[in-house]
Amino acid sequence: MTALRLVLLAVLAVLVLACGGPAAAPPPTVAPPPPTAAPPPPTTAPAPAAEATKPAASAAQKPSEKPALKPAIAAAAATAVAAASPTAASVAQNQPTPARKFEIQKPGQIQQPGAIQTLAPSANPTLRPIQVPGEIQRPGEIQRPGEIQRLPPYQWPTIGEFQRPGQIQQPGAIQRPGQIQTVAGLPAAADCLKTAKVQPNGAFTGESFVLEIAQAAGECVVPAGLVLKSTEGLQDMLVMATVKADASRGPTSVTVYANCMDINKHGPEKTSKYVPDGMVSAESQLGKVIAGLPKVPGDKITAAGLQGAVWSITNDVSRDHIGKVLKFDQNDLASARAIFEAAGVPTEGKALFK
Repeated sequence: MTALRLVLLAVLAVLVLACGGPAAAPPPTVAPPPPTAAPPPPTTAPAPAAEATKPAASAAQKPSEKPALKPAIAAAAATAVAAASPTAASVAQNQPTPARKFEIQKPGQIQQPGAIQTLAPSANPTLRPIQVPGEIQRPGEIQRPGEIQRLPPYQWPTIGEFQRPGQIQQPGAIQRPGQIQTVAGLPAAADCLKTAKVQPNGAFTGESFVLEIAQAAGECVVPAGLVLKSTEGLQDMLVMATVKADASRGPTSVTVYANCMDINKHGPEKTSKYVPDGMVSAESQLGKVIAGLPKVPGDKITAAGLQGAVWSITNDVSRDHIGKVLKFDQNDLASARAIFEAAGVPTEGKALFK
């Protein structure tokens, strides 16, 4: 196939060289200038010379043309081209030369592909052989829970003995007064007090009240053990000494000595309202203290000791508690002890004497 192409190209080149280009047109002749004078008579001799020079001038003006090859030369060229083979010499002959720079270049031999390269088997294949599944595994038996673990009987203690609360301790700060035994009504000699006006002077112990008594016939007595009750929720007061009042001649007033009966309440004010409210029972501890006071020597009775003895019965106070309200020292404690001994009231178990 390649040789046939080369032969056809060579024949085409020979034909082009044999035919050549088209003939050039002769240059136009220039007319002579018009004569200024009468021309001389024509002669017949120079005419052939002019005719002879005209072809030469036209030949000089024509471009050079390649001579056409003769039929014998064309046949020989065709034979030579047909005999040519695609060798290195023929390829070199077909290369353009300065004289034939317009010659069409002949393509070289078309490269024929070689044999297809085959790869050798890989020594280390990247793909492993397809895994053939084995026998389908059957699930085993479902696990069943074992027997529930049972704990041994609980034995106490396991982490040491638990602390057991002891007896609940009652707070001693706020002490509740015990029940005060009173006797309703007043003695006959104290009937004059039913209409009396009770006027506090602001003290919670000592000469703390003035009783204004209206005129009354007969004897008028303010007895020890009389309870003066607050109508406003303040401290109730206990008259500690008997006072006689002479109201037969007209209204009169007497000052009485009284002690507070509840350490946890406010004392009376000068404007506080109080009324007579019966007597303490003679069999109560307060009644015994009042009855035993005349037996105690006067130099052994102190105001704080007497008040402490009353609070010890009504509130079971301690010395520290009394000390927050009024001054209370060893002499006062001894006075309270003497009052209890004279009244026959035991001191054992009372916080004041611990």
